[in-house]
Amino acid sequence: MRILRSVVLASLPVLALALLVSGLVYQLWAGGEKPGLPLALFRSVMPGWLISSGEGEDEDIFSRDYAGPHIFLPLIGRGDFSIQEIIISELWPVSTGRLKPEPAGVIAEPDSGQNTGTDIVLPDTGALAVKKEDVRVAIYHTHTGETYRPDDGVERLNGQPGGVVAVGAALARRLHEEYGIGVVHVARINDAVYSRSYLESEKVVRSLLQNYPHLGVLVDVHRDAAGAAAASTVGIEGRKAARLLLVTGSDARAPFPGWRQNYQLALELVALAGKKYPGLLKGVQVKEGRYNQFLHPGAILLEVGNSGNSRAEAIYAGELFADILADYLQNNSKNRQ
Repeated sequence: MRILRSVVLASLPVLALALLVSGLVYQLWAGGEKPGLPLALFRSVMPGWLISSGEGEDEDIFSRDYAGPHIFLPLIGRGDFSIQEIIISELWPVSTGRLKPEPAGVIAEPDSGQNTGTDIVLPDTGALAVKKEDVRVAIYHTHTGETYRPDDGVERLNGQPGGVVAVGAALARRLHEEYGIGVVHVARINDAVYSRSYLESEKVVRSLLQNYPHLGVLVDVHRDAAGAAAASTVGIEGRKAARLLLVTGSDARAPFPGWRQNYQLALELVALAGKKYPGLLKGVQVKEGRYNQFLHPGAILLEVGNSGNSRAEAIYAGELFADILADYLQNNSKNRQ
């Protein structure tokens, strides 16, 4: 045992050096933002730090979705990840050979839920509006693979669009078909490397803001993991709907001076929901992360049901939320006149 321990301890400096070298190669090859060489190197080879340190935008999933109390292997606590995925998530520049940036995706038609390209492209065909200037709502998914166990048998589809994408599509369709609101739905896969999900979805948000200048609301559609053993539903107009929760970030861990604007938007939506569909929205939860909401005052995170809900219950809830969001946009438009 002592010999084994000595061997392990002796190998640690070599491993550390290898990690640093691989991180340096990645930074030089990939380019992009470099937040300072030591931290950039560490982020490159240990993305788990993003979760445990609060440096990245995935920090909250450490406390909610991960059972493991460790820093470097946050995925070990999730039963739906394989050993290979754990290695990829922590040492992805080395273990996968992906020294260039990963292929991105494209804007998708709201009913397709497919990744079809290699760049983030936001063409007019991806939006339910005549002109880009008319697009007022954007819908996307940081954790694209989140899904509903009764239909798919798992809580997350690795590298594939899950049930939350179907919810986003239903939300987009109803906003446009029922209310004539210009909307764009992005089905890009952002969670292929789970610990980098918010870093990937940030690219989507920035592209949306650049391409659609009059966006009023950006909705990041998720599925709640809490209480997954029993579905959370409410009866509305004779049908069961998954219950909803709004999450807003704060400045607890990183600069976010305008977070109260996002919070105020969430409160207004909750108030409207209480009048229109009592019991549908559970409320607003303020958390310590930023969830890319610092990029726009109209950015919100919507959790639709939990893993115990059916896809049909979640889709119905998405349609009902469209009614609430339409009321907000119409009222907001009147107030500006």
